[in-house]
Amino acid sequence: MTAKRTAADNKQVQRKTTTIKKRASESQSKPEAGAATGKRPYIVGIGSSAGGLEALTNLIRALPTDLGATYVVIQHLSPTHRSMMVQLLGRETAMAVLEVEDGAFPQADTIYVTPPSHNIVLKEGRFSLIEGPRKTLPRPSVNTFFSSLASCKGEDAICVVLSGTGSDGAAGLREVKAAGGFTFAQEPDSAKYSSMPQSAMDTGCVDAVLPPESIATEIAMITRTHGAVSLNPKPATAATSLKKLLMNVNGQLN
Repeated sequence: MTAKRTAADNKQVQRKTTTIKKRASESQSKPEAGAATGKRPYIVGIGSSAGGLEALTNLIRALPTDLGATYVVIQHLSPTHRSMMVQLLGRETAMAVLEVEDGAFPQADTIYVTPPSHNIVLKEGRFSLIEGPRKTLPRPSVNTFFSSLASCKGEDAICVVLSGTGSDGAAGLREVKAAGGFTFAQEPDSAKYSSMPQSAMDTGCVDAVLPPESIATEIAMITRTHGAVSLNPKPATAATSLKKLLMNVNGQLN
């Protein structure tokens, strides 16, 4: 009788242990619910290239650590050098700073850094890493992530274009704006390299042009008011206005 009771007790313990393990596994594989805290699950995409580390440092240092948002850094990186971006940014904030892992769910108050040689997209609520040909540049692509962010998050998307050369991020920023998201560009005078933020401004789809620290303030305002804010876009610079005028003239001539 005692032996039978012991065997039954062991089976019951095994069932309970299996249930606990299953629940723990499920909780790790599920996204963090913004609805439980009453916060909208914003995802902030931050694109940068040359001169980006300084801008990223100033932005992240100024961000409150309890906004409930997820931050994804898409910094152009050399595929042949080991990146120290996670460690460098981790010194500037109490938030967790992690390298993106394929298939991971975005977590609140966490900064994700895209690894070299990969593009990143948001697909079905998860991060997906795409390894492209080594000769394909720039990588990771800011446009690629911004486009997926617009498609998956719509009004809960925020994108930021910081210092860098070229025009990566401009096309994706336009998609985020069209989807109802919020868009920011670094003030060119505060950027080491102004090509990327200027290209974003030239789209006419930037909500505000500000130094990195001020962009952090706006992000905090958006998340804390659940998007119920009215941003005042900075007037276009003379260079931007002239470029648009020339484009219109060329379009009429053609």
